[in-house]
Amino acid sequence: MTMRFKRSIYPAIPGLIDAADTCAKVLGLRWPDVTGGLPPREIASSLKRFEAAAYAFRIQTRCLQEEAMEVDPARLGAYVRDRVDADMERLDYWMSRGRGVIFATPHYGPFVVAALLFAHLGSEESPSHIFYDPPDLVPENERFDKMFKRFDGRLKVLHNDRYDLVNALRALKKKQCLSIMFDVVRSASDSMLVPFFGKLYPAMGGAAFLSVQSGAPIVPVYVVPGKQGKGTVILGDAIMPEDFSGSDKESGIFDMTCRLFAGFEKQLALAPWHWIYWGAVSAAAGFDRRAEGDRSVALHEIRRICRETPELMARVPLLGQFSGSA
Repeated sequence: MTMRFKRSIYPAIPGLIDAADTCAKVLGLRWPDVTGGLPPREIASSLKRFEAAAYAFRIQTRCLQEEAMEVDPARLGAYVRDRVDADMERLDYWMSRGRGVIFATPHYGPFVVAALLFAHLGSEESPSHIFYDPPDLVPENERFDKMFKRFDGRLKVLHNDRYDLVNALRALKKKQCLSIMFDVVRSASDSMLVPFFGKLYPAMGGAAFLSVQSGAPIVPVYVVPGKQGKGTVILGDAIMPEDFSGSDKESGIFDMTCRLFAGFEKQLALAPWHWIYWGAVSAAAGFDRRAEGDRSVALHEIRRICRETPELMARVPLLGQFSGSA
């Protein structure tokens, strides 16, 4: 009964929220702060009723996530057929090329829909894999463990630890697929800083590392709430490890991670409502993109960041030589 109710109200959510927003403006009321914060001003200000749209889409996302969490193996095929809108030909292309594939899936929209799609595409002979932080580090992930293990055999859960990192690499070398969530940093000391919305954003290089080590391409995957109660799966531009083979391995991993986040930035500029980590962008240090091609600007940026980040200075005292006046 609950699921039927959710499906019946799903198409009406945007209209209901839009009407509520109109009433709120007439009454001089405002929406509560959007979970996760607002995107950069140049994005939010260019979109009408950003807060109202964000609430509408996130209610739809919650409906889709909760429905997905209840799917069992017997209903998986019907669920993917009826509730998932994806370019199956492109997915099959990447999965059948004989070199493995890394699906880089951020916490964006109803991402569990993509996980079920990967489960559907897996098999006993060639299972799909999903890689994320273990429940002892992120307690909420325990419910995902329980859900995904229903599909054990065709979908394998791998945790972000040394043991499963090896298993992830083995899976890719066996030409299987791996879904990895790349947009949340577990440890700042293990991250790198990449250009992202005019900031230096902390990013994990796990997807790029696995790609370089295995030769598997990275294919970004974004999921948004679509029409008729479906989750729409969007495939971004593939990142091929051989395109970064001219540099040393560490530089290649960094450049690939920058490319991954540049693609994510484009997706967010088009549809920013579905991400809940905008607050992390606001908190990140500013970055002048001219530094990428101008040594003097780069040195100025390094000095500024050193001065503004005492915890970084404490961790790497050698940076103290850059902290003088520009």
